[in-house]
Amino acid sequence: MEIEEESGKERTCNDDENIPGESDTKKIDKEFRENRLFFKAVMSGDLKKLNEFYAQNEGLLDARIPSSGKNALHVAISAGHVHIARRLISLMSKDDLEVQRNDGLTVLHAAVETGNIEIARCLVKKNKKLTMSCTEIEDLERHSHISSMATTHNLYSEFTYTPLLQAVIYGQAEMAHYLYSITSKEFLAKELDGTQGSALITQCIFRKYRFGFASELPPPGLY
Repeated sequence: MEIEEESGKERTCNDDENIPGESDTKKIDKEFRENRLFFKAVMSGDLKKLNEFYAQNEGLLDARIPSSGKNALHVAISAGHVHIARRLISLMSKDDLEVQRNDGLTVLHAAVETGNIEIARCLVKKNKKLTMSCTEIEDLERHSHISSMATTHNLYSEFTYTPLLQAVIYGQAEMAHYLYSITSKEFLAKELDGTQGSALITQCIFRKYRFGFASELPPPGLY
């Protein structure tokens, strides 16, 4: 392989292949601009602009905010724009809805965060598997109310965080009852056999004045 000397350093002639050319740089700049404007339309609730951007580039649905890993649907849900969320859900596949943010949370977790049961229903209608989406608690240490609960119950080793448990921890009675009603009981039974079950039962008992379904949960180890 031919070796060249430049500024006192050796480099191979193949190194030039890793240096973005002018056309590559322009492409990156164009994509960044499009993504920024697309997310701006989503955040502002501008459905007309969203549709215009989507018509020009369907790949924008896969765009992410690097710092958080959020896609357009995560952003729309966090902003509380139901009409935008509905439109994005209609454009996305079932698998697309399972995409996680950098902290491991799905779009259903995001709906629980905001307490938006209307969006939660839309998501579950298209992909019921979202009710069984889990993330490891290690990804959630930034969420102080969750990490403190996990520390109290010594759950960090195996703890997983489902939308139902999230709703209970957030004290969202209507959301918790809805998620409990449509979450697979077979899945719940398996989850109740581990630390997830201990956390769920403990939190339900702690908030017994809100969560009547705690009495319906089978004791861990029964299955």
